[in-house]
Amino acid sequence: MSTQYVEQCDAWEARVTEAEEASAVSLPNASNTGIGSRSREKTMNPPTPRLTVAFLAELEEQSGFDWFHAAPRHEIPLVSSRRSYIAEKELKLRERQLLKLSPTLQRRFLRLYAWVSGQRGNFEKAAIFQRKLGNAKEADWLAFQATVVTRITVLLQPGHCVRAIQPLELAQGIWVVFAVKGNAPGEVLVVQKTSNGWRRLDSVSLSEETESVVLVCLGKELLVIEDQIGGSWQPTQVTNYQLRMGKLHPTKEFFSEHGVRLRKFDGRWTLSTFHCIGYCLSHGEQPRWLEVFQQGKNGWQLASVKYPELFKDYPHQIRSLLKRYPKDDVLPVYLHWAERLLQGKPVGPPPQKHAQKIDT
Repeated sequence: MSTQYVEQCDAWEARVTEAEEASAVSLPNASNTGIGSRSREKTMNPPTPRLTVAFLAELEEQSGFDWFHAAPRHEIPLVSSRRSYIAEKELKLRERQLLKLSPTLQRRFLRLYAWVSGQRGNFEKAAIFQRKLGNAKEADWLAFQATVVTRITVLLQPGHCVRAIQPLELAQGIWVVFAVKGNAPGEVLVVQKTSNGWRRLDSVSLSEETESVVLVCLGKELLVIEDQIGGSWQPTQVTNYQLRMGKLHPTKEFFSEHGVRLRKFDGRWTLSTFHCIGYCLSHGEQPRWLEVFQQGKNGWQLASVKYPELFKDYPHQIRSLLKRYPKDDVLPVYLHWAERLLQGKPVGPPPQKHAQKIDT
């Protein structure tokens, strides 16, 4: 997550909050007289910004909508829920302007709003928008999810609402749910539909540092991807679970300093993590070192050596940095590793002294 993105998000939140506060202001009747009162009313209740093509294009990019639909077919796009939260507020402010738009712009608005609503767990609203767009299959699936959410509400903690839901073992009626209450840490639940109704099988509490959560079901395994608070960083914790006898058992954990990517190569899923390397460099200059883990019969295993094409840019980048920072004794290690990976040779864990420097 870049500093620029964080600043944009903060600006959006400030703009939306200001508009909401302004719309909630009411002036006392005793003092609302004369020209001065009308000017004060205009100042304190500014009109909602117009819904334009430029605004929609910006929101499609900033919300992750563009990336979600443009991602390669072999990749699962992972979008932070913070983005959809801000986008939902912006769209709500302009929803009344929909009838004034051209048919083309109306469809564009509805496509974005339907996607954002689904990302926020408002499946019923997303289904309505998809049906207006003529997408019957998507609407039916969202409506089905909305029905499931309604029926499992009694299994949630008081005040919790569902933000995401995925079928883990659909044939057995087992679903995974992410529920949250306000800004409090959320939880991941496993629920099952039985002949006597819905029951709660297991639950896992999430970290207080978690900012957004993505649930990914890969076969009978569940990946819980937690983006945590990190400013210009994007610390991400990934936990792989297997469901055994109705309980979630963690089998592997990953940590990344700048998000993760989930892609399929050669018919197998891979998870890529990123870590900053270099001891003398600023954070912005540090290369993001890639590690690739592959899903297999023995679980997730480090498999960077199988994908040398992903490391082709590192040697040139690291050599350029070494010319400017010749005393950095961490970069040469990774230069050596990059060259070995390009030759199809495996690399081991970093020496302890380098690991300490990288972590500082």
